[in-house]
Amino acid sequence: MSTTAEKCRQKAEARGLGSFMNDTKWRELCYAFSSFAPPPAWRTYDLLVEHLSSWDREWFYHVGPNYCSIEWLEIDPSGHDRETIKAVLHDVGAPFEESEQFLRVFGYR
Repeated sequence: MSTTAEKCRQKAEARGLGSFMNDTKWRELCYAFSSFAPPPAWRTYDLLVEHLSSWDREWFYHVGPNYCSIEWLEIDPSGHDRETIKAVLHDVGAPFEESEQFLRVFGYR
């Protein structure tokens, strides 16, 4: 296990969080949304540094490579069919919750 992955595991355990996503699911999710034109905006909350990122639309290079540190990722569905975004999340098997504004995918919970 990589040092980063071990740090993520320890931090999650200390906060009582369970892992809901793995690298394969994150890659599938990123690949799917990178094909949208334009891609939906996203931001992440980092488990290790407890930091909320800025909004971004680059799914292929900017989300990873340390998927293990993503506590959650929010998707702004503005300008997209919300049902299509939800279908991608279901197809990938990504656990998420929906609010009026965003869809939040859980890396940990």
